[in-house]
Amino acid sequence: DGLAAGTIAIGAGAFFVYSYLLSRIMGATSYATTASLVVIALLGVCLGFLWFNFHPSSIMMGGGAETLGLVLASASIIVTGQIDPSVLGTQQLFVGILPILLPLAVIFIPVLNLIVASIRRIARGTSPFHADRTSHFHDRLIARGHSHRGVVAIMWMWTAIVCVPSVALLIFDWWKIALSTLPVFVIALVATVRQFPTSHYRSREDEEKINVEL
Repeated sequence: DGLAAGTIAIGAGAFFVYSYLLSRIMGATSYATTASLVVIALLGVCLGFLWFNFHPSSIMMGGGAETLGLVLASASIIVTGQIDPSVLGTQQLFVGILPILLPLAVIFIPVLNLIVASIRRIARGTSPFHADRTSHFHDRLIARGHSHRGVVAIMWMWTAIVCVPSVALLIFDWWKIALSTLPVFVIALVATVRQFPTSHYRSREDEEKINVEL
């Protein structure tokens, strides 16, 4: 509940800041560019939906996650077409890769989740395409006794940790971002590890029983 909408909202917010700053750097006559309007509308949609989708949800997203991803990808294509390398100077490299980096930053946690879940399934001798409720990050956190809201908050936190420094590359030197991000990364890592108390972890038999019941 709230995982997809919250993750995309964070990514759309980061993309809006990026698009707005890019418009200022490029000296655009209007800061209300198409890309900015698309992502800020996407952010509004996600926040409005979260009111009903955050746990305990009264509305489920269903297949809407694909549409959110499509809109975010479209915004990245629009932004790429607005870049004028002759105006950017030393920022040309970072600005040029950000339209690619930001969407990847948004989907970093879901893709990592997909890879790790597939490895776990193969290690158990099952197909990586076989659905279960024990392989994904959020399922394993819940199995350790955490609430839905707490698990979603952890996933949101890591999405923000990846997205915010990516946007910051537009206006700050990379080494400054690295120095400021490293402590946050360490704190988030420690906080996440502390959310895995082994005493609350269900046995594999309990997890398999949950799968059967679901």
